[in-house]
Amino acid sequence: MLFIDARNKPISMTQDGAKLVLLRSSDRSISVLAHYPGATTEIYSFFQEKDGRNRYSVLTSRTGPQATVEKSSVMVGLCDPIKFDLLPR
Repeated sequence: MLFIDARNKPISMTQDGAKLVLLRSSDRSISVLAHYPGATTEIYSFFQEKDGRNRYSVLTSRTGPQATVEKSSVMVGLCDPIKFDLLPR
């Protein structure tokens, strides 16, 4: 998984130190766990609702010796269409 860093450059989560685990994948959804040892655990879910809208959710837990600020959060929103058939199963 890629994200844009503070320099506005794409970087992969694994390059940033995360260990990724595919939790589930289907023809209409995917969930991935990203774990940064000692600091952060995140679960990213991308899914298509019955009405065809594409959505995502991110659950974040930041705690541990390397976390600068401890927090837990949930974010939900709309996203661009996803070609779920191209993703691993």
